[in-house]
Amino acid sequence: MSTDTNEIFTDPARMRMAMAVSSMAMFMANLDVSIVNIALPSLAKMYGTDSTGISAIVLGYMLTLTGLLLVGGKLSDAKSPERVLCWGFWVFIATSILCAFAPTLNWLTLFRIMQGVGGAFLFATSSVIVVHYVPPDRRGRAYSLNGLLAGVAVAFGAPVGGFLLQHWGWRWIFLINIPVGLTALALARAAFIRRRPEPLTSLDWPGAIYSFTFLTALLYALHRGEDVGWGAPQVLAAFVLAVIFMLLFLRQERRFPSPLLDLTLFRNRHLSAAMAGNFFYLMLVGGLTFVLPFYLILARHLSPQNAGLVMMISPGISIIVSRLSGHLSDRIGPKMVCSAAAVCMACASFGITGFDSASPFPWMFGILVLLGIGRALYVTAVLTMIMSFSEKGKEGMLSAAKALIPNVGSALGVSIFAVLYNGPFNNRPVGLPETVVTNVVAGFKTAAIFGALIAVLAVVASLLSDARKNPDKPA
Repeated sequence: MSTDTNEIFTDPARMRMAMAVSSMAMFMANLDVSIVNIALPSLAKMYGTDSTGISAIVLGYMLTLTGLLLVGGKLSDAKSPERVLCWGFWVFIATSILCAFAPTLNWLTLFRIMQGVGGAFLFATSSVIVVHYVPPDRRGRAYSLNGLLAGVAVAFGAPVGGFLLQHWGWRWIFLINIPVGLTALALARAAFIRRRPEPLTSLDWPGAIYSFTFLTALLYALHRGEDVGWGAPQVLAAFVLAVIFMLLFLRQERRFPSPLLDLTLFRNRHLSAAMAGNFFYLMLVGGLTFVLPFYLILARHLSPQNAGLVMMISPGISIIVSRLSGHLSDRIGPKMVCSAAAVCMACASFGITGFDSASPFPWMFGILVLLGIGRALYVTAVLTMIMSFSEKGKEGMLSAAKALIPNVGSALGVSIFAVLYNGPFNNRPVGLPETVVTNVVAGFKTAAIFGALIAVLAVVASLLSDARKNPDKPA
């Protein structure tokens, strides 16, 4: 069956269902990350391993997901985003069942690696579905729905996971994906048109191998460096491997006639600035999310439960404000929204640098609310800007490149913030426990100052970016 583009855009029911499927993809992928993280201590105890051993199920999933994003984008452009998105749901459902009944940790790790394939397909295509089924003047609202459900998944994944662990058992943290995935597939069957797939005769296999090796080596080095030290031989070797394969990948993409990533896309300074701004934003959020719990628990002496409630302030506000961001992006343009949001985040970041062991909680609450407002406004606006540059036959490629940024930017932010936070502890006088709070505050302030500088770079990038004035309508 084929359907004219104008018919798609004038069919409200089809558009709403397609938006729902796209948002459910983001919901399921983000829920899986947050809900599995809360179960790690229980899984480590069950399988008789430590935190390093159990982290393999997180690292394996993340490496596969990130390494295959560009392949997922290329498949989306050749085989249609509808088909690849549904593949992602089916892989996620099947591997969730396998994970739930994994007999050993090694099997669970293998199934999580396989689940990363499904995650890559979901992340690479969800934004393209909006381009294909939502007219340009309503895409801001569509992307805000994606952000809303992703935020709900992040904010409530931990408490839902805790409830399932306590009352139903650990298997349900994986089995909960099944009803979500089946519901999304039912909606997809009703909403999606059938497109004739093009023969995939020119997949850039060398580029796929180079990009996968580069990304997995980089992320491995960033995550292992925190545990074993940045000078450890395996970490240095991973960084060297990442540089070598990054250069090989760039060389391959410039020469191959049908590359995984068309580097000429980034000759547009507005698109490049939007990408850079999103990268800085995710460095900031990833880093703050990592160091803030240490400050709240060790310097302010909050219980883990109360610290978790404080940590929910920013994403909770983002959930409330996200829909407003979509309406504003459609009404006044994403550039203005993005710039204002970046300024909000920069002001909040400078406010966070003032957190100490006696900061009033109402003032801290206000700063975190401001950060949440900035986050909500920024995510939708920058995504709307980036995807406005999608071209026919390259929508999946751009969406996949956009999806790489959260993984690399967040991982880099966590690593840098961790190094800065741990600085005072590396020179801590032996036998003086009373200096712990002082070191926590000092390390947190150093990391927060770096975060404020990153936020300023996000402001600059937002001012230099812009959306395409007349985005092409999809086929």
